[in-house]
Amino acid sequence: LNAFNVLQGAPGLRGEKGEKGES
Repeated sequence: LNAFNVLQGAPGLRGEKGEKGES
């Protein structure tokens, strides 16, 4: 789910997932 978080973090559609994704 790491890749998924990054994908969601790129557009910033998800705040919580976006932060984890960018991290």
